[in-house]
Amino acid sequence: MATLVAGLLTATPASAAAGPVITSISVSTNAVKAPGEVVLSYTATTTAPVDEALAGYKDPAGRLYSVNLSKGTSGSGTRKVPDGVQNGTWTLQYVFLTYSPNDFTYACNPSYASTNAKCTETRDLSPYDVVVSGSTEDFEAPVLTSIWVSPTKVEPGTPVTMRFAAHDLHPVVKATFTWVHGAQDEHFSLTSTDPAELAAGAFTRTVPHLQSNGGYVLSSVVLEDPNGFASRYAADGTIGYTAPAGIFFPQPTRPRGTHSIPFSASGLTVANSYYDGPGPVLARLAVTSSAVSGGTATATYSTTLTSSTLRSISALYLLDGDPGVATSLWSEDGRAAGSVTRGLPQRVGTYRLQRVVLLDAAMRRTEYTRDGRVLDERGKTIGEHALDLAAEHIVAKPSKLDVSGRSRPQSIELGVSTMPDEAQDLTSYRVVVNPGGRVVTVPVTGEYSKVVVPSLRNGTTYTLAVTPQSKIGPGPTTTVSLTPMISGNVWGAGDVNIDRRDDLFARLPAGQVRLYRGAGFPKFKAATTVTDLPSSRNFPSGRIYGYTAFLTINQDGGLEGNMVDRDGKSLGSTISGTGWGSMRSIDGTADFSGDGLPDIVAVTSTGAMRLYKGNGQGRFAAGTQIGTGWGSMVRVFVPGDVTGDRKADVMAVDATGVLWIYRGNGRGGFLGRVKVGPGWGGMGALFSARDANGDSRGDLGAITMNGELRFYKGRGNGTFTGATVAGTGWGSFL
Repeated sequence: MATLVAGLLTATPASAAAGPVITSISVSTNAVKAPGEVVLSYTATTTAPVDEALAGYKDPAGRLYSVNLSKGTSGSGTRKVPDGVQNGTWTLQYVFLTYSPNDFTYACNPSYASTNAKCTETRDLSPYDVVVSGSTEDFEAPVLTSIWVSPTKVEPGTPVTMRFAAHDLHPVVKATFTWVHGAQDEHFSLTSTDPAELAAGAFTRTVPHLQSNGGYVLSSVVLEDPNGFASRYAADGTIGYTAPAGIFFPQPTRPRGTHSIPFSASGLTVANSYYDGPGPVLARLAVTSSAVSGGTATATYSTTLTSSTLRSISALYLLDGDPGVATSLWSEDGRAAGSVTRGLPQRVGTYRLQRVVLLDAAMRRTEYTRDGRVLDERGKTIGEHALDLAAEHIVAKPSKLDVSGRSRPQSIELGVSTMPDEAQDLTSYRVVVNPGGRVVTVPVTGEYSKVVVPSLRNGTTYTLAVTPQSKIGPGPTTTVSLTPMISGNVWGAGDVNIDRRDDLFARLPAGQVRLYRGAGFPKFKAATTVTDLPSSRNFPSGRIYGYTAFLTINQDGGLEGNMVDRDGKSLGSTISGTGWGSMRSIDGTADFSGDGLPDIVAVTSTGAMRLYKGNGQGRFAAGTQIGTGWGSMVRVFVPGDVTGDRKADVMAVDATGVLWIYRGNGRGGFLGRVKVGPGWGGMGALFSARDANGDSRGDLGAITMNGELRFYKGRGNGTFTGATVAGTGWGSFL
């Protein structure tokens, strides 16, 4: 049974190295019979993980065998003890641990330390010595006595048999015959590691397919024994010797020897090789010259082949100004003529054809370069071609943009998105605004750019044509059509927290809905955030289930009722219906039908006004049309009763800026309209403030284009007082 020798070490420092501190060493056995193995282990304390660990045993003749140890604060390594090594006591010479070039521990036994100045510690390592027995000692490489090869005239893929005779104390475990072409830089080797073949001294292998025709000289035969000792017999009559890996300090060396074995009779003559014949010829190449970034390009080609079929064709392109961007049009369908379509990188610019490479089924390679040369598979110039590869470039223009828009008062906000890699190649975006033909240049600020097109007329539908610009020309144009409108992003919330002061809801364009609590007319407290609803539109609403609420049309066109508690916190939403995405505006504040429950008055995209009767729980009946021609209005909202007849009214600003009251009849219709006055078309926002000043009369709220919040107190008879300025800085809600 193997014994385990372990213990703490005591040491005498030989230097001041700040390496790991070895705390113990153990060995799996102090006696091993060859073939066998020894496992050496260690533990250490260290300020950083050990990244190299090594130990060394020396046999009685002074040969040093290394042991690679695993890394960490502890580790182990196995030293194979094969048959053939020297019997006797193998002494542990050193243990080496390090975690940086300058922080290492080199613990050595006294005799080793006396000859090695790099040792940092001298230790008694004798408890870890190992006695080796049972080995047939062999430190000689195999001796080759004869060789024979048949047949000597071969073709690629045909068999050739190699015979050899050799002697050694241990059997040969590997034999390699190597031939070198007599006229070209080409060689191949045939090897056997099969024990039965090597014991018989004969093995058969096939000549590789990718060999050229011609004479091949047998240049060397290498034999190796189980211990890694190898002899290399060369055609020039010399013998070279190598020792197995892991023996060093000193590495066994042996002078080169000589032999008289005739190698010349074992040469090979290779014939009928496809590899040595003419490669494929490119007859024609035509490439689509116009494409878009990230799109596709097509190459049409034809080739001429002599005795094989086409395996592949590849046309390599590099981007002007950035040679790190490459693309290839390639095909492996085996057709001698045809076309191939491949995708392009998401980069704008001119891609220049650098070379075309053809490969046939015999793996013969022909390369056509941009400068007119024809190269073979070795990269050697074998001729010139007249193909104009420089003309087969690809111009990849900018790809189609993703353009979004948002109507704003007297303006339109555009968002332009492109692919991240493509953005670096764009110079600007050109925006043409019609009617009017105004041109706006938008700088590129990355994959997403935003711009506001100002000085537009509310109520007029504008078409904006957006075209990406680049050094090589413009890309395709994307159009969006939008109508600037007076904003409805602020609206009266009523008295949310029951403090007898009306509050305001306000929505930022990105989707955050805020609540401003009244602090005594016309002041408001700091905002609190109710919820975030990106990609949606929000509108006024009456109470739902008794809670303050507002309406939302989500990105899928669904209608939701969002409820809010007295603290201004969102209570979630109730689904009120689908198919609302095309609505131009909606207002669910007031009872327009006379049943005591708030209804929705909506204007469709075609300008029709529709009434949806509510049930007070966020659900609404099917709509009925109650008017047409409302599409010309730049703002429509329901302020409740502003005329004093206790019937909900509708207010609207027409395209000329005149504000009108459409008096409700209490049954879902109108009694006629009353003119409030002109000059309202220049407002950024206009909304029902409900009873902002607490006098039980409906008031109006507005935000000017410079962000000033104003209130117009209602007199209860369809007229309003002059403006009361409540504050500034409200322009972010437009």
